[in-house]
Amino acid sequence: MFDRLGDRVAIWATLNEPWVTAFPGHAFGVMAPGLADHSLAYKVLHHELLAHGKAVEVFRQGGYAGEIGIALDIVHSQPASQSESDLAAFERHTQNHNNLCLDPIFKGYYPQVIMDWIGGMAPPISEGDMEQISRPIDFLGVNYYHSSEVSFDASGGLLKCRVVQKIKPMWGFTQMGWGIYPSGLTASLINLKNNYGNPKILITENGCASLDQTDPNGFVFDWERVHYLRAHLIAAHDAIQAGANLKGYFVWSLMDNFEWAHGYMPKFGLIRIDEATRDRLPKQSYYWYRDVIAQNGVAA
Repeated sequence: MFDRLGDRVAIWATLNEPWVTAFPGHAFGVMAPGLADHSLAYKVLHHELLAHGKAVEVFRQGGYAGEIGIALDIVHSQPASQSESDLAAFERHTQNHNNLCLDPIFKGYYPQVIMDWIGGMAPPISEGDMEQISRPIDFLGVNYYHSSEVSFDASGGLLKCRVVQKIKPMWGFTQMGWGIYPSGLTASLINLKNNYGNPKILITENGCASLDQTDPNGFVFDWERVHYLRAHLIAAHDAIQAGANLKGYFVWSLMDNFEWAHGYMPKFGLIRIDEATRDRLPKQSYYWYRDVIAQNGVAA
């Protein structure tokens, strides 16, 4: 890939959302390959991170131009209360999702709380593994969509926790059932600043799936998406003002797409795809975002 496309591609992400591949696919059984084995999921994630480190090594050895990093799905969470059990559940949930990738990449080790919790399900680690995983990267890609509130739940699966979507007051849910909580993006970026050395960050995914009803002319007035994107751009700017090293933002997505296990149902695009003709039809959000780019900002 580096040899064939390096003259055209300046920014490389080794993997996109390795946690999603590992856990919904291998522990929860809801995405391909549809397995339900937590022990296997931790092994899969470890090997994904090893592959990431190997790709970074090859990129460096080849002296290729450009930058290389990885894109992680980051979920901002808060404890439901200050009780000991809720705080512990929150710590397990956060370590098992965000820190399970961030810590080995930036610190060279897996988070201890979750490793102690899963015991024998922890992946076997060979000599040199953590050094390979933690090879320095040029940027961190952040995919952010939603935030959650975590409490202890004795019936809450492996981690014994209950996770509920957080919603900004007067807002609601996207078509995916994700609560809209823009300040969670700010908090996530500040956490990376405070706890992971303030790496260069690109928001590699942020967007809104909505029903996208067409008018008689086939046009989509998707003001829900416009309001979502505007709020998250302001949240990103708030993080920059607080010192986060945010250098780029990419909307998910340019066009309506095939969304893995959800197929063509969720509509994320700034451009509508007519499923009968395959015509590409810009939505209201397309024109709004075009103006945002031209102005390099939105009004607060």
